[in-house]
Amino acid sequence: MESLLEKDRTVPQADVIHPARFPQTPPETGFRGCLEFGDWLAREPLAVGNWSTVYRAAPRTSPTTGTYALKVLHPHLENDPFAVSLFRTEARVGRSVSHRHVVPILSEHVGDRPFYLVMPFLTGRTLDLKVACGVAQPVAESLWIIRQAAEALEALW
Repeated sequence: MESLLEKDRTVPQADVIHPARFPQTPPETGFRGCLEFGDWLAREPLAVGNWSTVYRAAPRTSPTTGTYALKVLHPHLENDPFAVSLFRTEARVGRSVSHRHVVPILSEHVGDRPFYLVMPFLTGRTLDLKVACGVAQPVAESLWIIRQAAEALEALW
């Protein structure tokens, strides 16, 4: 059986900023205030990647009821069929898979511009930040993380 990389050599780079370039502070984007995306208010940028920007967001109708993550495809990619297709696939998979190690898509706008996805806002440290610290992790903890990632990948199959 061929691997995913053998099957599709056009796999894009991960949509995150490496922790060495983006430690724990939001990117400087010139963003001030709120941006509206349908029923959602984007409050502040959390991360900027090659394909999208993720904002801390809230529902426009009740902005104090909770915090969500709003992932918005970069405007310069809105006419790129490959980028739009990947974004739509992410939305479809996120809606169809229910697993404790896969972040669900709660809402989406992928029919036309602007393209965005809404997910629960998760707190904590990313694995990239943990690895970037350079401290060796206990084997048991590493195996626990690997098992969770494997379970998530199995759910996506």
